[in-house]
Amino acid sequence: MRFGLVLPVQHPVQPLQGGAAALVREIVAFAAAAAGAGYHSLWAVQHFVTAPYQMFQPLPLLARLSGQVQGMTLGAGVLLLAFHHPVALAEETASLDALCAADGNRLVIGVGLGYRAEELAAFGMTRRQRLGRFEEALELLPALWTQRDVKFQGRHFTCEGVSISVPPVQQPHPPLWIGANSLAGIRRAARLADAWLINPHASLAALEDQLAVYRDELESCGKFEPEELPIMRELFVAPTRQAAIDACRPYLEGKYAAYQAWGQDEVMDEEERFNAGFEAMIEDRFIIGDAAFCRDKIAEYQQRLGVNHFIFRLHWPGMPMEESLAALRLFGEEVMGKG
Repeated sequence: MRFGLVLPVQHPVQPLQGGAAALVREIVAFAAAAAGAGYHSLWAVQHFVTAPYQMFQPLPLLARLSGQVQGMTLGAGVLLLAFHHPVALAEETASLDALCAADGNRLVIGVGLGYRAEELAAFGMTRRQRLGRFEEALELLPALWTQRDVKFQGRHFTCEGVSISVPPVQQPHPPLWIGANSLAGIRRAARLADAWLINPHASLAALEDQLAVYRDELESCGKFEPEELPIMRELFVAPTRQAAIDACRPYLEGKYAAYQAWGQDEVMDEEERFNAGFEAMIEDRFIIGDAAFCRDKIAEYQQRLGVNHFIFRLHWPGMPMEESLAALRLFGEEVMGKG
């Protein structure tokens, strides 16, 4: 069983005294605390034009952190692939793979389709173009990592004998995961990726149904289930369950109000959308409680889904960093340490 954390890359627009540099120092301290507590992985997510929040981009941040930790998985989870040119992304991630390897770390590249109208508008892209660019980039990226003189003729991208400057250290290339909420996206992950990065929002019952679709698609493609089956979840731990709920509620509610305003739940079934209310969501979608409660819920997820790599977010915009660090350490001592 592996445990990872989503880095606190998203913050209210009014930063700490010292601005963005002070926030970077907080993220570095968070990563160091995670490494010291025995977590296995650290993850940086991606969005663009993120009002009402400000947000650091994942690739430069992971490069900064690789020199601070050793022996960890560092993950981009997920990059919005349609907004990247695959040649530039192949170059940047291959270089990052070498930086991580030099520090004894392992890079994982997670990609997703993206859903926000603001991002599409900022990049001058339609939803139809987004899907086409995503699918072409998903085909091109592994080819650019592993081949010389790549030739590709698509509707959105063209390559004529392209070879990237530095090949990845990992062979054949860094693990490529796809994050997806929709059934079409889950099937795509089974066909084209090394793993499906299971979404953090759906109920356990919905995830059981989605995993059945994923496994059926793997079988139809003649593929085995991957060694790593990762899942993202919102988590908070405190000495009592009520203390945990009280500590994280205002920040989680604010975050999911922003998600709903961004339209993230529009591809989800009606009963799975974020208007279910906080009380309903903490019962079946989030893991919030004391250490014993968290241990039991993790065991339930493992038993019902077969997941073996949990990636938790325990910091949300506006939450005091000392509260997140306290939860980070308590989970490491009382959950990971007693697993």
